Amino acid sequence: MSAPDRLFAAFADPTRLRILSLLASRKELCVCDLTAVLGRPQAFVSRHLAVLRAAGLAQDRKLGLWRHYSLTAPKGRLHARLLAALPESRAESPDLRRDAARLARRRCVAGACR
Repeated sequence: MSAPDRLFAAFADPTRLRILSLLASRKELCVCDLTAVLGRPQAFVSRHLAVLRAAGLAQDRKLGLWRHYSLTAPKGRLHARLLAALPESRAESPDLRRDAARLARRRCVAGACR
């Protein structure tokens, strides 16, 4: 699969779009934040994060027991344009706005998830 195909496939899935929108709203997020906001099990969220990593859209680092994820720097114009569309997508989607509100009420701080 070509790089553009991987990018479009990653953005085409509703769960991955929700994850991308959440990652775009913060510098970095713990997996526990993503599972809480999405209301899905860690294994489900991790599978989607693996697709985002394979597409070059997300990166991770381990901090204690948890993995923290962030968006990667754009690797081309298409990548940059797709990431730039995330705030507008959030403005137009009730689901993405709900996710942002849930995230605002919950935050993992240095591995102390709550």
